[in-house]
Amino acid sequence: MSVRYVESYVHGSKIGVLVELETVDDFATRTDEFQALAKDLAMQIAASDPRSVDGSEFDNVVSMTDEIRISQDAETNLLTQEFIKDPSRSVLDRIKDVEIKLGAQIKVVRFVRFEAGAT
Repeated sequence: MSVRYVESYVHGSKIGVLVELETVDDFATRTDEFQALAKDLAMQIAASDPRSVDGSEFDNVVSMTDEIRISQDAETNLLTQEFIKDPSRSVLDRIKDVEIKLGAQIKVVRFVRFEAGAT
């Protein structure tokens, strides 16, 4: 059974983000580590405005532990961006750390970023 989890983040009153994650069970979503990761991802999206999860044309469910093809454009792909809280690491590195700690696969399903006044 998989469980979906949605995290939100609002930066001031100008930028809002929703990010949907998936993991194997409800227990993982209740941990401090998972919730901190979800918040970090939402903040990352607000700050860096990625265009896709991994650079593929079809950004459906992307497994963090499966081998995935990631576009070379690190700036526009969430997983390859420098992690804003530790630029020496990527967002994917941050996700993998939590997966290892929880012993549970975590997938970024999708995200949306809203910016007031943007078209």
